[in-house]
Amino acid sequence: MQEIPDTRMLTIYLLPVFALLALLFCYLGTNKVCRHRTLMMIKLNWIYEAENKLGLIRTKEQPDGIIPEIARMKNHSKLNNLTWPRKYSTSWIMAMLYLVCGILDFTTFAFTIALLLMN
Repeated sequence: MQEIPDTRMLTIYLLPVFALLALLFCYLGTNKVCRHRTLMMIKLNWIYEAENKLGLIRTKEQPDGIIPEIARMKNHSKLNNLTWPRKYSTSWIMAMLYLVCGILDFTTFAFTIALLLMN
Protein backbone atom coordinates (compact mmCIF):
# COMPACT_ATOMS: atom_id res chain seq x y z
CA MET A 1 0.00 0.00 0.00
CA GLN A 2 1.15 3.53 -0.75
CA GLU A 3 1.63 5.95 2.08
CA ILE A 4 -0.60 9.05 1.98
CA PRO A 5 1.53 12.21 2.20
CA ASP A 6 0.99 14.55 5.12
CA THR A 7 -1.00 17.39 3.54
CA ARG A 8 -0.97 19.48 6.70
CA MET A 9 2.68 20.41 6.21
CA LEU A 10 2.07 21.17 2.54
CA THR A 11 -0.79 23.45 3.57
CA ILE A 12 1.38 25.24 6.11
CA TYR A 13 4.07 25.84 3.46
CA LEU A 14 1.61 27.02 0.81
CA LEU A 15 -0.46 29.27 3.07
CA PRO A 16 2.09 32.14 3.25
CA VAL A 17 2.49 32.06 -0.54
CA PHE A 18 -1.25 32.43 -1.05
CA ALA A 19 -1.51 35.06 1.70
CA LEU A 20 1.15 37.15 -0.06
CA LEU A 21 -0.64 36.69 -3.37
CA ALA A 22 -3.91 37.83 -1.76
CA LEU A 23 -2.09 40.87 -0.29
CA LEU A 24 -0.89 41.74 -3.79
CA PHE A 25 -4.46 41.53 -5.11
CA CYS A 26 -5.70 43.73 -2.24
CA TYR A 27 -3.10 46.36 -3.11
CA LEU A 28 -3.96 46.21 -6.82
CA GLY A 29 -7.69 46.42 -6.09
CA THR A 30 -7.27 49.46 -3.85
CA ASN A 31 -5.05 51.08 -6.47
CA LYS A 32 -7.71 50.51 -9.14
CA VAL A 33 -10.44 52.01 -6.92
CA CYS A 34 -8.34 55.15 -6.37
CA ARG A 35 -7.42 55.38 -10.06
CA HIS A 36 -11.10 55.05 -11.01
CA ARG A 37 -11.89 57.92 -8.64
CA THR A 38 -9.20 60.06 -10.27
CA LEU A 39 -10.53 59.29 -13.75
CA MET A 40 -14.05 60.16 -12.61
CA MET A 41 -12.85 63.54 -11.31
CA ILE A 42 -11.09 64.28 -14.60
CA LYS A 43 -14.22 63.41 -16.59
CA LEU A 44 -16.45 65.52 -14.35
CA ASN A 45 -14.07 68.43 -14.84
CA TRP A 46 -14.31 68.00 -18.63
CA ILE A 47 -18.12 67.98 -18.38
CA TYR A 48 -18.03 71.17 -16.31
CA GLU A 49 -15.79 72.86 -18.88
CA ALA A 50 -18.16 71.81 -21.69
CA GLU A 51 -21.14 73.16 -19.73
CA ASN A 52 -19.25 76.42 -19.22
CA LYS A 53 -18.53 76.75 -22.94
CA LEU A 54 -22.21 76.11 -23.70
CA GLY A 55 -23.18 78.93 -21.33
CA LEU A 56 -24.95 76.71 -18.82
CA ILE A 57 -22.88 77.85 -15.81
CA ARG A 58 -24.24 80.91 -13.97
CA THR A 59 -21.41 83.45 -13.68
CA LYS A 60 -21.14 87.24 -13.66
CA GLU A 61 -20.53 87.13 -17.40
CA GLN A 62 -23.40 84.64 -18.00
CA PRO A 63 -26.19 85.37 -15.47
CA ASP A 64 -28.72 83.23 -17.40
CA GLY A 65 -26.89 79.96 -16.68
CA ILE A 66 -28.83 77.23 -14.94
CA ILE A 67 -25.92 75.62 -13.04
CA PRO A 68 -24.43 77.52 -10.06
CA GLU A 69 -20.75 78.39 -10.30
CA ILE A 70 -20.00 76.57 -7.03
CA ALA A 71 -20.62 73.26 -8.85
CA ARG A 72 -17.04 73.39 -10.18
CA MET A 73 -14.89 70.43 -9.17
CA LYS A 74 -11.24 70.60 -8.17
CA ASN A 75 -9.03 70.65 -11.23
CA HIS A 76 -7.80 67.10 -11.88
CA SER A 77 -6.21 67.39 -15.28
CA LYS A 78 -3.53 64.72 -14.91
CA LEU A 79 -3.25 61.17 -13.65
CA ASN A 80 0.01 61.33 -11.72
CA ASN A 81 -1.72 61.26 -8.33
CA LEU A 82 -4.46 58.99 -7.04
CA THR A 83 -7.56 60.32 -5.34
CA TRP A 84 -8.85 58.54 -2.25
CA PRO A 85 -12.63 57.99 -2.50
CA ARG A 86 -15.14 60.13 -0.65
CA LYS A 87 -16.15 58.68 2.74
CA TYR A 88 -19.11 56.23 2.63
CA SER A 89 -19.23 56.20 -1.18
CA THR A 90 -19.33 52.90 -3.05
CA SER A 91 -15.66 53.28 -3.98
CA TRP A 92 -14.77 53.94 -0.34
CA ILE A 93 -16.62 50.81 0.77
CA MET A 94 -14.74 48.79 -1.86
CA ALA A 95 -11.42 50.24 -0.67
CA MET A 96 -12.32 49.38 2.95
CA LEU A 97 -13.16 45.80 1.94
CA TYR A 98 -9.76 45.53 0.27
CA LEU A 99 -8.16 46.96 3.42
CA VAL A 100 -9.93 44.47 5.71
CA CYS A 101 -9.01 41.58 3.41
CA GLY A 102 -5.42 42.84 3.36
CA ILE A 103 -5.30 42.91 7.17
CA LEU A 104 -6.66 39.36 7.33
CA ASP A 105 -4.16 38.20 4.71
CA PHE A 106 -1.26 39.83 6.55
CA THR A 107 -2.40 38.22 9.82
CA THR A 108 -2.62 34.83 8.12
CA PHE A 109 0.85 35.32 6.64
CA ALA A 110 2.38 36.35 9.98
CA PHE A 111 0.67 33.49 11.87
CA THR A 112 1.83 30.92 9.31
CA ILE A 113 5.41 32.19 9.38
CA ALA A 114 5.33 32.00 13.17
CA LEU A 115 4.13 28.39 12.94
CA LEU A 116 6.91 27.51 10.51
CA LEU A 117 9.54 29.10 12.73
CA MET A 118 8.30 27.17 15.77
CA ASN A 119 8.77 23.82 13.98
